[in-house]
Amino acid sequence: CLKRISVAADGVPVGIQCDDYAISWNGKDWVGIGGGKGKDIGAGGSTWIVGMDDNTYQWTGGSWVRHSGCSKNIDVLADGRPVVQRCNNTINYWQNGRWNSMAGGEGLDVGVSVRATWIVGTDKSPYAWNGGGWVKQRGCLERLDMAPDGKPWGIGCDGGIYSWNGKSWIKMAGKALDIGLQP
Repeated sequence: CLKRISVAADGVPVGIQCDDYAISWNGKDWVGIGGGKGKDIGAGGSTWIVGMDDNTYQWTGGSWVRHSGCSKNIDVLADGRPVVQRCNNTINYWQNGRWNSMAGGEGLDVGVSVRATWIVGTDKSPYAWNGGGWVKQRGCLERLDMAPDGKPWGIGCDGGIYSWNGKSWIKMAGKALDIGLQP
C-alpha cells in the first residue's frame, strides 16, 4: 500500500507506505530509505519527507537531517530545493539554509518544476505562481504535481486524473489518490 508518491530527477520513484515508512524503487522492489517515517515525500535532486513530527527531513544518503518548521506537504525541485505547505497553509521554499515565504499563498498541496510552481488552494482551486503572487485557475483539485515542461497534473475532487493544457483540465483514464511526476 502506497499513500504518497514522488519521482526523483533521475526517474526513480519514492513513496510513503501505508505504515508511514519512506521507500524507494530499486528496479525490482520497494526498499526502505534509512528507516524514515513521514506523512509526505518529495524527490527531485534529493529526497525530503515531512516527518511524523511535522518537521522536514532531508535524506543525505546515510541519514535523515532535520530542518525545523512545521510542514504538511512537500515537493522538491530538480536541483534539490524543497517547497512546502506549512502547518498554517502558507507556502515556503528552502534557500540559503532557511525557509522563505512565497507571499500571499495558502494551500493544501504544492507542485514544483524548474518552470512553474502551483498549489491547491485552501478552496481546492489550483493557483499558479507568477513570480510575485498567486493566480487562480479553473478547476477543483485534491493533489497536484508538475511535469518537467511546467504543466500541472492533478487529482480532481472527483478522484479523476487531469492534465492542464494551458486553458483547461483534460481528464485522463483512471482514478488516483496522489500523483507524482519527474521534476
